[in-house]
Amino acid sequence: MTTSTPVTRAAITRHAVRVALQWRLLLLWTAAMLLPAALMAWPFWATLAGQLDKSLYAAQWAQQLDAIVLADLGSKLADNAPALLAGGLSALLLTLLVSPLLNGAIVAAARAPAPLKWVPLLQKGLHHYGRMLRLWVWAVLLLAAAGAIASGAFHLAGNYADKAILESDAKLASRAAMLVSGLVLLLVHLSLEAGRAQLAVYPGRTSALKAWWRGCKTIKSRFLPMLGFYVGLSLLGALVALAITALRIALPQLGAFWLVLGVLLAQTAIAAIGWMRIARLTALVDIAQARRESGL
Repeated sequence: MTTSTPVTRAAITRHAVRVALQWRLLLLWTAAMLLPAALMAWPFWATLAGQLDKSLYAAQWAQQLDAIVLADLGSKLADNAPALLAGGLSALLLTLLVSPLLNGAIVAAARAPAPLKWVPLLQKGLHHYGRMLRLWVWAVLLLAAAGAIASGAFHLAGNYADKAILESDAKLASRAAMLVSGLVLLLVHLSLEAGRAQLAVYPGRTSALKAWWRGCKTIKSRFLPMLGFYVGLSLLGALVALAITALRIALPQLGAFWLVLGVLLAQTAIAAIGWMRIARLTALVDIAQARRESGL
């Protein structure tokens, strides 16, 4: 980095927030998330429009749907399941393709001494694309392993519940399985974020597996700061996004103005998640860079 690396928690927080508020990064995130969402929503939109747009009761149904209408719509959606599945798979594939670009742009912005313009931001994002993609492939394997551990935990909890005499013991086993699953998934995702931070700190290295392993070593030596930033920023971003989503749901569904406002609020909620993601990864990059500069 051409500027001093933040080392204190306050300095890291300020830097992470400052990077996460760069409008180009937030706009890139929002646009990248909007495209897969549109791909997924389009088959639903087309199916529902075919049923509702030309109905004589469209205005009434816009205010409230009764059980019969909901059952008919559910049946129509089931009939159109192949198109809905295709839309979902297309959205997932597009998300997988743009995710390495977003991660590359984030780590580039985190290490830049000043906000990047559009061309340098996209160029650096593409420069990191291959390495971030390889780490994403490794992430799939790790998340699959975490899912298997979670499944095993719930299986053991189920066996214990079948033999338990008290209902409270069965509930305790289920909660323990949920806790174990949550902790495993959290640690796996934290290690992946730490691996991405290592790819930012060591731009000349290409091995995703080695980057992930170095990230695990950083977690071991800086466990509390890394966990604190990860959990704290994640909770903050999630709470803001939930508050915006709740406001969006509470809007009256009347007229074009409220429709446009609802769409804007939905995109703001997505941007809040993007802010959380950018700030979180930036903080981990700063910790990894400080550790490298200390010679560890």
